[in-house]
Amino acid sequence: MRIQELFHEVDLHNAVADGWVRQVSHESAPLTLYNYTAKTQHEGHWDNITRACRGLILGHGGQIVARPWPKFLNLSQHESHEIPAGLPRVSEKMDGSLGVGYRVGSEVRIATRGSFTSDQAIWANEWLHAHYPDLEVPDGLTPLWEIIYPENRIVVHYHYSGLVLLGATHIRSGADVPIEECDWWAGSRAGQYDHLSTPDDILAFVESPQRRHLEGVVLSWPSERGPDFKVKVKSGEYVRLHAILTNVSAKTVWRHVGVEALRPWIKGPATIAKALGMSPAAAASMLESPDAMATLLESVPDEFALWVKTIREDLEDRAESELNRVWLEFQTALLDTRYRQGLRDHAGRHLLRGQFAAHVSSHPDRSMLFTLLDQGDIRPAIWRALEPPADLPFQEPDV
Repeated sequence: MRIQELFHEVDLHNAVADGWVRQVSHESAPLTLYNYTAKTQHEGHWDNITRACRGLILGHGGQIVARPWPKFLNLSQHESHEIPAGLPRVSEKMDGSLGVGYRVGSEVRIATRGSFTSDQAIWANEWLHAHYPDLEVPDGLTPLWEIIYPENRIVVHYHYSGLVLLGATHIRSGADVPIEECDWWAGSRAGQYDHLSTPDDILAFVESPQRRHLEGVVLSWPSERGPDFKVKVKSGEYVRLHAILTNVSAKTVWRHVGVEALRPWIKGPATIAKALGMSPAAAASMLESPDAMATLLESVPDEFALWVKTIREDLEDRAESELNRVWLEFQTALLDTRYRQGLRDHAGRHLLRGQFAAHVSSHPDRSMLFTLLDQGDIRPAIWRALEPPADLPFQEPDV
């Protein structure tokens, strides 16, 4: 099957050019891996191309070599009418890295969704070839594993290392291969919970005391025309711990947004560092990236994307509002001082400064007003004033 049977190849190239999808070439084989970017995740730019590019691997002439599950969202991100009727299959949501199986010649190898050579992919290939060197996967299938080992721990502490089979897909249709039909795999498999028959059962199961430390479950509704419809349901405790362990706070977002806002106006990292309460070295490191927000969002889990976007938009709106407000205050104070002192031009600059000082001595923004009088930039002071409380935690917005 070739990519042209899924969507126009030019649309894929455009998605790469526009920054929605990133492509990575294999180091020795004529293979290219496609994965959605942090920009796509942050802006919620999900279409048939970005959803399909979740570790999609193409060979010569656009031949599809590996076709993992399309990107799927949290249950809370869907409207009720979008959820299929009937009972879903319920599978364990593992807390590691997705491993996408592909072939180079007759050898089965594993990539992660963004790389052929990530640390997790290297570990997975070494483990696979040590434990199942002669693994044979039926033609036309893409096997999918969770890569679990201590150094790759995110939140859940598993007491073992290895590859846990999640299932497989038919490359041509994209449909799931039920995990019980994957008899070519003799290793560990993700748990299946067919006894859960209602939404209340599923939610109670996920939030039960014995399971709240685990990530959650994946719900799948089979489709006759293509990939199964999937959603994930994560426990509240997992989401809370993930926020702590990934160190995503409102202050983290503020610093990254502030760097992007100040970058065009402030030269050098020292002033930006002072404004955002960080070291010059840290500011310089963030400025080396062409997009500090994209760098942040590479490590932000899906459920925080909307939260991050909400904080960013609020900060940008408040910064612009404050800039306009202080500028108008300055113009008003300047005109009022000149009017009271009979000053019509800049010839009496020193006299103006003294009278201006007396006029704004009790003004709460007098420091920024003097910065404007001296033709300085008040943006660093504005961003400093927007710093959120240090202990503001992640809160999932009502959507």
